[in-house]
Amino acid sequence: MPKKKVAIFGLGKIGIEYDLDFNYKWIPNQIKSHVKAVRESVNFELTYIVDHNTDKLNKMRRIIGDVESGHTNYILTCQAPDLAIISVPTLEHLKVFQSIQVAWPNVTCLIEKPMGNSYPEAKNIFKLMVKNKQRIFVNYFRRYLSNFESLIKSDSFKKRGNLLEVFTCASGTMKNTFSHFIDLIVLLEGENAIALENDWTLISENNRKIVYNRKTNSRFIFQNKDINNLEFYMTLTYKNCSINILENGRVIRLLDLFGLPIESFELSIEEFNSYQKTVLDKISMRLQEPIDYSQVKNALSIQKFIELVD
Repeated sequence: MPKKKVAIFGLGKIGIEYDLDFNYKWIPNQIKSHVKAVRESVNFELTYIVDHNTDKLNKMRRIIGDVESGHTNYILTCQAPDLAIISVPTLEHLKVFQSIQVAWPNVTCLIEKPMGNSYPEAKNIFKLMVKNKQRIFVNYFRRYLSNFESLIKSDSFKKRGNLLEVFTCASGTMKNTFSHFIDLIVLLEGENAIALENDWTLISENNRKIVYNRKTNSRFIFQNKDINNLEFYMTLTYKNCSINILENGRVIRLLDLFGLPIESFELSIEEFNSYQKTVLDKISMRLQEPIDYSQVKNALSIQKFIELVD
């Protein structure tokens, strides 16, 4: 079966730079960028790279090899690929998506989180997608990892009871760091866990945001702390157990009420550091399935919640 063609819009950190060292050499044993994920994929091939910076395009083309490159307007005159990856800055998500949809109305898109710079922009993307019967994936990469899939299938997880509290400790903004962890709340508990129809109270304390849900008597705590990515963690406390998500999502531990381990779900460091390849592999499988709008609806709910908290 021939590989599916891919266009990557935006050659910043997630586009390619995460996988390059200071000498612009590929970092071994990791696949954290879209360019490297496509290059390493058995299902996709890199056909176009797109960026507004001509100097960067020329530099990256020397690294990547013989790939058609150019600014957005030029590339969109070319033959449509099978997949367009939108990894431009969040402020440009809607503009680039609209341009792609006009030129390539049937292309599947993988768009970086949080899908638009605001809830109205995210809603606009969703409406255009539905109108055009277009398939979109949002790059909240942890929900694609096998350890979270195993957690959800666990019998112990199914007996967890009501959610009481979520504590998240990370470094960064609500949009570009904490939104990943909000997506995990949605993945594990459903959209209603963060629905604006709930009765919320927000308290901000320096680098901490506390969000009370008076409807369910639960709360979310977001602690912004200057720590390394590998130290990011999240704890979900339930009526019958607790779940510790450690090392930025690589390690998951399910504990009983006394803090004793019930089950553990871990990825090897190499597998975790190849998360962008995992995303592509899962997308390749889901291209064979009927279009499912649920993840994009989740992303809309996350945008709403971010704007409530931020």
